Amino acid sequence: MRKSSIRRTCAALAAVTSLALAATACGGTTKDDVKDDGGAAAPAGKADPNAATKKGLTVGFLPKQVNNPYFTSADKGGEKALQELGSSYKEVGPSSATDTSGQVSYVNTLTQQQVDAMAVSAQDPGALCTALKQAMKNKIKVVTY
Repeated sequence: MRKSSIRRTCAALAAVTSLALAATACGGTTKDDVKDDGGAAAPAGKADPNAATKKGLTVGFLPKQVNNPYFTSADKGGEKALQELGSSYKEVGPSSATDTSGQVSYVNTLTQQQVDAMAVSAQDPGALCTALKQAMKNKIKVVTY
């Protein structure tokens, strides 16, 4: 393996691990700990470092463009990490890196499918804002990369 390939794989694994921890590690957090004013959340309390990692989560990956070598590398690392954590991976996304409306549609679809979390590389963060906020209101953890 080349050094750049190893670095990409490590970066992808780190991103997925962060996503999985964000989706599962806050065992001590309750809905009363979070302020829902549509903006920033209040401090979430203390996470239990001994909490078990949840298994069986479904995480959707939404790159800017499927079949793009950069996103393929990142998503494959995410898929491998989720398999190791006992969770499910799915990748969806537009075939064009400029299809913002298509990306919004994929966010909405993942929300309707009630995935546990989604990792999104937003083409136009402003255009995706409403759809991502709706996902979060549906208790879907969202991470961007």
